[in-house]
Amino acid sequence: MIFLLETILRLIGLGLKGYFKEGSNIFDGLIVILSCTERLLRFIYMRNGQERSVGLFIVLRCFRMFTIFKIVRSWTSFRSILLTVANALPHVGNLAFLTFLFTFIYALIGKQFFGHKTLLNEDGIESPYSFKTLSNSLITVFILITGENWIEISHVTMNTYGVYAVIYFISAILIGRFMLLNLFLAILLKYISNQIEFEHTEKQIQKELKESKERLIKMASMTKEDFLREAGPHRKKTLDTIMD
Repeated sequence: MIFLLETILRLIGLGLKGYFKEGSNIFDGLIVILSCTERLLRFIYMRNGQERSVGLFIVLRCFRMFTIFKIVRSWTSFRSILLTVANALPHVGNLAFLTFLFTFIYALIGKQFFGHKTLLNEDGIESPYSFKTLSNSLITVFILITGENWIEISHVTMNTYGVYAVIYFISAILIGRFMLLNLFLAILLKYISNQIEFEHTEKQIQKELKESKERLIKMASMTKEDFLREAGPHRKKTLDTIMD
C-alpha cells in the first residue's frame, strides 16, 4: 500500500508525461502493477478455496527493494565512498587472488595432515569442523583466518593430532589474518584518504576561485578614486600611470 500511495502521489505531482520521463519511475510503476496483480490473483484463489500464489509476481516484487540505491544520488558522502571502493577494486584483485591461493594451499596442507581422523570435542562429540575433504578444509581454513571461532578449531585439532598442530594454526593466523586480510583494509584506507584529500583540495581551489572572482568584480566596479584609495598613497604614482 505504501508503494501504491507513493506511485499515486508521484503521478499527481509530476503528471503522466513527467512521471514516465524517468526510468526509475517506470520501473517502480511496473513493480506496483505486478504487486497489485499478484494480490488480486491471490484474493481470487482464496475466494475459490485455493491456497495458491503466483510466484513470478512475488519474485518481481522483490526487485522493488533495489530502489533503495536511489539515495546514492542525493547522499554525496555515501556515493563518494562507493566510488572509492569501486576504484580500489582493480588493485585489490591481485591481493584477493593471493588470499585465495593461500587459503587453498593451507586447505591442502590441513587435508594432508589432519584429514585422517574425525575431530572430536572434549565430550567425544564430532566437531562440525573437518579437514577430511577439500571443501570442508577450505571452509575450515576460511573460518580460521577470519578469526571466527578459531580457538575451538585449533583446540579440537590439537586434542586429536597433538600439540605440533599449533605450528599450522599460528602460521595460518599470522599470515592469513594479520597480514593478508589487513592489507585489504590498508588499500581501502589509502584510497579513502586520497579521496578525502582530493575533495579538500578541490574545495580549497573552488573557494580561492570564488574569492578571486569577487575581487575582480569589485575592482571592475570601482572608480579611479576608489581604486587609488584601496591601493594606498605609496602606490598612487604608479597606479596613476597605469590607469592613465
